[in-house]
Amino acid sequence: NGTTSTFTPGGITYFSLKLWCDTNYENTTINIQNNTFISDDLTFHREAGTQTCTVNGNNLNVSKNMYSDKTAGTSAWTGSTSITLTSGSSSVINQCAGCTFPRGLVTIAKTSGVATLTSNVNFNGTNQDLSLTNGTIIQNGFDLAIARTLSTAAGTVINQGCANLSFVSHTPALGTIIGSSSNPNVTIADK
Repeated sequence: NGTTSTFTPGGITYFSLKLWCDTNYENTTINIQNNTFISDDLTFHREAGTQTCTVNGNNLNVSKNMYSDKTAGTSAWTGSTSITLTSGSSSVINQCAGCTFPRGLVTIAKTSGVATLTSNVNFNGTNQDLSLTNGTIIQNGFDLAIARTLSTAAGTVINQGCANLSFVSHTPALGTIIGSSSNPNVTIADK
């Protein structure tokens, strides 16, 4: 009625990783034994059904994109695994309606490039935090919700635009949030 799998990555970097929660099992738990490095995409996928999909253990380090998707119904992932978007390349974060990511700390640490939302994103796990240690998040017209703490390091930027950005606390608040309340000076000259 359920399955528990242990994933022990060796000393290699994976091109992409898709964690799949199947309808053939009532509950699926994946335990990550070592830090895992992914040079392209990380996807949390769930088939239709009501099963619990859990990812626990060490950090998932992703160089490119992060997705949570489903075949039908909802895609509710739980667990304590943390995720870090790294590298100098740009990334996309996409979360389908009714989908979740694991409930651990999410860190954006882009040495260059940006992390762009291509959907509303809700890091809604109990006490789930988002830490922007390096780089820029572009909300791209989509809402970003953090269950607890948003941390922004000096030199980081969140370009909120006209979308909603919600969190309980912002500490440390050393980065810049460019929001819908920002009023740029616009000059129009008639020639």
